[in-house]
Amino acid sequence: MRCRGITLLELIITVAIIAILASIAYPSFQAHMLKSRRAEALEHLLSAQLKQEEQRVTSGSYTTDFALLGGANIDHYTFAATVSGASYTLTATAKSGSPQANDAGCTSLTLNQQDQKTPANCWG
Repeated sequence: MRCRGITLLELIITVAIIAILASIAYPSFQAHMLKSRRAEALEHLLSAQLKQEEQRVTSGSYTTDFALLGGANIDHYTFAATVSGASYTLTATAKSGSPQANDAGCTSLTLNQQDQKTPANCWG
């Protein structure tokens, strides 16, 4: 029985198949990563909402200090809290230069004291 080596043509075909599979899978992978990082930001906003309500119960008012609400930054987003009387809005904004800046329509996520979440399609 003779062993035959891999020919150049077989190697080229194998590389071409791998390249085709990668070109199909990579955009899907990127979309999954955008959604995954957005979910992390949403989790931070929801956690901050709970801490904001706790802040109001213990001190009588809401806070704009996001450090008291769980921290101001994660890798791909910055966070802010705005307060106006008895209402507040928590915002997560994709950092410029981050891949999240390409998350069309979902670069700025907000949550307020009435549990209104915008943009609604980014919270699903």
